[in-house]
Amino acid sequence: MIKHIASGSAWRQNQLADLAWELSQAAEELISAPRPISDGPLFALWQAVRRCTDKWQHRLQQFVVVWELDPAGPATQNHLPHLEHYPAPSNVGDHSEAEPRPDVYSLGVEILLADLLLRVWGTILAAQDRHRGVPCARPIMEHVLYAIHYSRSRLLEWVMHGGEGAASIDRFRRRCERWTDALIGPILARYGTSLFAHNPRRAWEFGEEQLGAATAVAQLQRAGIRAAFGEPALFTPLSSHWTEILQAILDGCDPEVVNRRLARWRHGPPSCSVCDAAAFRFSEANDWSLLARCLHRVHQRERGE
Repeated sequence: MIKHIASGSAWRQNQLADLAWELSQAAEELISAPRPISDGPLFALWQAVRRCTDKWQHRLQQFVVVWELDPAGPATQNHLPHLEHYPAPSNVGDHSEAEPRPDVYSLGVEILLADLLLRVWGTILAAQDRHRGVPCARPIMEHVLYAIHYSRSRLLEWVMHGGEGAASIDRFRRRCERWTDALIGPILARYGTSLFAHNPRRAWEFGEEQLGAATAVAQLQRAGIRAAFGEPALFTPLSSHWTEILQAILDGCDPEVVNRRLARWRHGPPSCSVCDAAAFRFSEANDWSLLARCLHRVHQRERGE
């Protein structure tokens, strides 16, 4: 078992995408590891995700309360008032003091990035099951993703009726879905595990393209992840439940693979993340140089040089 992550560690939202990328890069080693994932980390992950989604449901319920306070009349399924036009409710449940207005964008980002990370992890475990011929981890990951999907569906209901204010969340959703399929594509192409892909055909195409030039594509993805999830709004700290979730994921990895590929995640949030804002701004020009070099290398491979 990996050394326990300090409970006071401040994980950030963008680090979920960062970890998803690193897991995808270590996928082949994790799948073929001599020891499969044990029941303990799977059960711990399930419990931690349930606690996290319960908190999400409470926050999503706050949006419902705000909608019900519409002075023009009760909200209907076909017309929900824009959240930004209404103050926070002054009395929600048993709370006697006013609660701050829920930040729907921050919550949406957290839910969608959780979906990205756990789909990547679930695909790795499903491929591990197929590699060993025993369906052990995949059924549990289906339940884990179901809990995430319930909150995701509630969020997307608001997006559907939230007007212009919800457009940014919908754009972020599409970004996460594309990156999810890109990260799990090589695993799908090699092992045929399409259960957790948003668009299996798209993921398969991503996978076929990457298998031919894995090193160059990995460098492109690293720069792409930094660009896609490096905006300052994604540096919001996560709740303490995420320490338990990420601990369960790392405990489920083979220790030798963690030491070789994921060592910087063992004791809490890395001090220098792939998506670190300062590093992103400081090295932006170098990233584009790296991107150009990678594209040139891919072009050389295609020409057989």
